[in-house]
Amino acid sequence: MNVPASTYRLQLHAEFTFDDAAAIAPYLVDLGVTCLYVSPILQSATGSTHGYDVTDPTRIDADRGGADGFDRLCERCRELGLGIVIDIVPNHMDVASGENPWWQDVLTHGSESEWAKAFDIDWDAPGAEGRIIVPTLGGDPADEIASGALRFEEDDEGEVVVRYHDKSFPVSPDTEVDVENATNAEIAAALDEQPYELAEWREGGRRINYRRFFDIDSLASIRVEDPDVFDATHALIIELTKRPEVIGLRVDHPDGLRDPAAYFERLAEATDVWIVAEKILEADETLPAGWSVAGTTGYDFLNDALAVQIAPAAESTLTALYEAFVGEQPNFSSIVRDAKRRAGRKLLPAGLARLARVASKALAHAGEEPADAKTLETTLLAMAVGLDVYRTYFPTGADGDAERLRAAADVSAADNADPSLASRLADLMATSKHGEPSGELAARFQQFTAPLTAKGVEDTAFYRYNRFVALNEVGGDPSRFSLSANDYHERTERRSRDWPAAMLTTATHDTKRSEDVRARLSVLSERPGEWEARVTAWRNDITRLGGDGLDPNDIYLLLQTLVGAWPITADRVEAFMIKAAREAKRRTSWRESDESYEKQLTALSSALINDHAVSRSVGSFVDDIRSAGRVKSLTQIALKLAGPGVPDTYQGCELWDLSLVDPDNRRAVDFDERRHLLASLEAMSPARLWATIDDANDPGVTKLWLTRTLLRVRRSQPEVLGGSSPYTPLVVTGPDAGGVIAFARGANAEIVVVAPLRSSPAPTDATIELPTDGAWTNLCDGARIDGGERPIGAFRSVAPLAILAREGADA
Repeated sequence: MNVPASTYRLQLHAEFTFDDAAAIAPYLVDLGVTCLYVSPILQSATGSTHGYDVTDPTRIDADRGGADGFDRLCERCRELGLGIVIDIVPNHMDVASGENPWWQDVLTHGSESEWAKAFDIDWDAPGAEGRIIVPTLGGDPADEIASGALRFEEDDEGEVVVRYHDKSFPVSPDTEVDVENATNAEIAAALDEQPYELAEWREGGRRINYRRFFDIDSLASIRVEDPDVFDATHALIIELTKRPEVIGLRVDHPDGLRDPAAYFERLAEATDVWIVAEKILEADETLPAGWSVAGTTGYDFLNDALAVQIAPAAESTLTALYEAFVGEQPNFSSIVRDAKRRAGRKLLPAGLARLARVASKALAHAGEEPADAKTLETTLLAMAVGLDVYRTYFPTGADGDAERLRAAADVSAADNADPSLASRLADLMATSKHGEPSGELAARFQQFTAPLTAKGVEDTAFYRYNRFVALNEVGGDPSRFSLSANDYHERTERRSRDWPAAMLTTATHDTKRSEDVRARLSVLSERPGEWEARVTAWRNDITRLGGDGLDPNDIYLLLQTLVGAWPITADRVEAFMIKAAREAKRRTSWRESDESYEKQLTALSSALINDHAVSRSVGSFVDDIRSAGRVKSLTQIALKLAGPGVPDTYQGCELWDLSLVDPDNRRAVDFDERRHLLASLEAMSPARLWATIDDANDPGVTKLWLTRTLLRVRRSQPEVLGGSSPYTPLVVTGPDAGGVIAFARGANAEIVVVAPLRSSPAPTDATIELPTDGAWTNLCDGARIDGGERPIGAFRSVAPLAILAREGADA
């Protein structure tokens, strides 16, 4: 297996194809990258900008350049010595575009279709009558027929289809209908003959009988646990991994799979490439040891690299300020429980009802006392709400799974559950076996808790709890305010020991905020008093601009967003705030949007930007913290690129990036600018280079320099910065020791990193103990540093951090 030294993530779509990726490949080689890491490449819905809505896993996507385009990319990578890592989506497929041949066949033939077993459909669901419930209509079916919107007609190829506005559905071969003259009653009767029922879209959560990706009706889950389905969905991917350029796979959402461990084992046996899993770990959770993967995609590292830079003393001040601003005392744990509870009842009720039916059968099989459906639903939801991780992994189980499950049962009574029933269900799942009703119960429960947690935490609670939004990141815990340097070292050493080839990331296509927005916001923890004064002043401006009727929680988020992403245009802020408010589901939501509230929110967003006094005040505050934020960004990058693992750079993030959540973070990247700036680095003196940190208009040359420098070292010296190379924390002493992090890499400390954890002000009274047997050159400024105890000042004549290369070692 070939482990990449580094990866560079590219979002492929119709406007950035395989040929575009091939065109920038020489730049990436010059940067020091060893492997392209591309978003999903299998055929997806026409116009898809992300590729996670696969329609045909047997073809390479035409919009992205098709098989020929991928061949050209591989050829270019082969010429340049670049590898390719492909993002794959085993959990679900698009079923709304009408372009998925497997789904269309199931709609045509129902349970008799050869592809019926590919999808996780509950044919026996009450009220379904052996048909697929397809929630797509805007109103009652009878009304839609009467209006002429829902009808039978011939398509361009002369085939009779069901037409509903711009959507069409196949017709059963057993159906005969007079397209021209059918009455409304005849149309209704013919629709009843179809293997599917077109239902009102709002009924999706309640009646839908196929498992989905989260609560998205257009993405149906697939059953890769079936060997035939695995083979059909993975044949092309497996074939691609036989190409020498394709050296790795990133697996999307493995927590949606019935048995992730078995899936990864089968995938690893079929491919023998580097595999990483998009597994979101809680702070005290570890990746299941039995998974045949190299590690996670790096959200655990992302949150550690930020938390270690946050000043813990600010927690009480920032908490008090937030509570005063919103007029309540939000508790993150309570918000999570409420959000998960709501998600189960509002977004995933059909999945909960199915789970209750499975539980009833498992209880009966075990000879346990039965329970009615309502009691089962209440108890199972309470257990899911109380579970403190995304999911467990029975029957095999991961470390601590049984304890977590029983703990969830113990707290279920707080949600009006039957504690005795909860305990019995927990015992059944903890001792479950494959092929038995208890195993089915465990599998269904686990496939329910994962989307419940995602919808409750990432997509709701992270937008409701806005105390300090730098912490509200995928895989993070906003109630964990900071991390000490010692704890960071301990977590890094454990990751290096257990998962040395795991991915390290600081930004992805899914992060809520860019790495540089989070870094800038983290400066607020060092200046809580100044932040409080600014917030107080801006609140008066909000009143003046007519924003008092808005949710103060939304306003507090808006203020942090302006500071974190400034300068920013009104349209970007408005789009972000609408999404944030809908995700929070307090005053508006995706399913029940409040246009009046959203107009008020966007009006305030643009008013704050366009108001001269507010704009000047925000700009002034950002001027005060910009440099400190940039230093934190550089520390974050040094921890990633010099740390043990496989570091990924998200497209464009080698320069300053102040993007927000998608789609903002998927905007086009100016690679011509990056190519030009990279070429210009050679002519810049250290003094000139590092002075740009204080230049408001600087695009990020220091970040580009640091990225290039460390990526090139990783490429040329994998034995020094590779995941298996030793990671050695260095002793830091003195009054400011808590504001510095230092570590060595390599068996002989060939590379040493000394970086500030506090930047406003920077630490001045600290001593770092280097090994005594040698000397190092600071790559940031060329200075020579001897071993032994050295004051922090010795490491930063012009640069805020130091990257030391041992003399006599190649760097």
